[in-house]
Amino acid sequence: MRNRWVIILLLLAAAGAYYYFFVRAGGPQANGMSYAPALSADGDRVAFHSEADNLVPGDGNKAPDVFVKDLESGEMLRASQSVAGEEGDAGSYNASIDADGRLVVFTSDASNLVSDDDNICVEDGRRFNCPDIFLKDLESGEVERVSTGPGGEQANWKSEAAAISADGRYVAFSSYASNLVPGDTALCSEQQNTRNCSDIFLKDLETGAVTLLSAAAAGEPGDGDSFGPSISADGRFVAFHSRAGNLVPGESNGVPDVYVKDTLDGSIERVSEVTGGIGGLADSYNASISADGRLVAFISAADNLVPGDANGREDIFVRDMESGVIKLVSISASGVVAGGNSSRPAMAGDGGSVAFDTTAASLYPGDTARCGENDGAPSCSDVLLKDLGDDSVLLVSGDSDGAQGNWNSYSPSVSADGALVAFASEASNLVRGDRDACSDATGSFNCSDIFLREIASGKVTRISVPARE
Repeated sequence: MRNRWVIILLLLAAAGAYYYFFVRAGGPQANGMSYAPALSADGDRVAFHSEADNLVPGDGNKAPDVFVKDLESGEMLRASQSVAGEEGDAGSYNASIDADGRLVVFTSDASNLVSDDDNICVEDGRRFNCPDIFLKDLESGEVERVSTGPGGEQANWKSEAAAISADGRYVAFSSYASNLVPGDTALCSEQQNTRNCSDIFLKDLETGAVTLLSAAAAGEPGDGDSFGPSISADGRFVAFHSRAGNLVPGESNGVPDVYVKDTLDGSIERVSEVTGGIGGLADSYNASISADGRLVAFISAADNLVPGDANGREDIFVRDMESGVIKLVSISASGVVAGGNSSRPAMAGDGGSVAFDTTAASLYPGDTARCGENDGAPSCSDVLLKDLGDDSVLLVSGDSDGAQGNWNSYSPSVSADGALVAFASEASNLVRGDRDACSDATGSFNCSDIFLREIASGKVTRISVPARE
């Protein structure tokens, strides 16, 4: 039978750009890009955001939405809608999911997910609904706005990435708002504009209490922006990165560092430093913490965190917060250093392994795929899994037979036991029938999809597809 193609033209008026989606008939294909998977600790559900409008029926808002795929039933759920089922009137993204996959937190620009959402931000003369953090209960359908003060006060500026504890009680998030806690008066400058610093907050969803985490042990707010929270299973420890210079005594390296806040006793510790309290000599960021809070994975360009790190690249490290030992993760099993940048570490909850993406071609044998667009290196970005026990390195972003993906893969998320890894990829050869092609002003390319790899069997499944009727 002759193959037939359906061509869909989508105009994104706000961005002033045209996107073409080519979808071959005969199989369910997402008609847009999908990103940033978040795998539940038990491995039963995957949350992600997608520009596709055909993953669930009735998706007509022409904006990115947050979806959750149930890996047992195959059901696809849209999280970014109100309790009445009304779809968001603007985009939603950056999901985090609790241990059993019932609760999802995400960022949204929408104003209609909950009632009385009318906090307006003004930036460069443009008025828009302030992005907020929301929590969706996938069983009851209820939606709660998280980025509010203890009495329900609306945030007076933008709130961004969030992370939820295993039991769903605590949510850590970043926000530029100055009214979520008393005394949040630290100011930061950006492009000659002065604004409130981005801070890390913890919301207790049972009591409504909000705590400022990006603060010194004595409570002084950080004097620089803080981003990227990652939370332990019980919500006690929160890792994040910050440009602040006053969170710990002796902070003098003048670059972003990674920190861990103990929410029980209020203490804060710098992660990206060597024995003796000497900080990394270059940027450190993007923390991922183990379930018990003992291990923290992070990115750093610093060359003084471990001996022999002279590759001049951004690497992945893991610090044991009890022993203080830092381990270089983005290195081959035989000790060959990475020849490209590594990013987006994702720690397994049990602390046994770390997934990350990298453009280095030297970390596992047979890395031959070339993309020619990554930080000066021709190697495609691959997702790898490092076993912290035996130091073995496994290619995650390959097909079920182990063949390497033919284009970039990134943004891994790992189940608690390290048995499953979800990731995003633009490769077209990871599963049969991956024929969704996207195009923009730069040309045509395979749409980014969400995949799941079972580590023991090697099986790879595409997640971001519409359910068959």
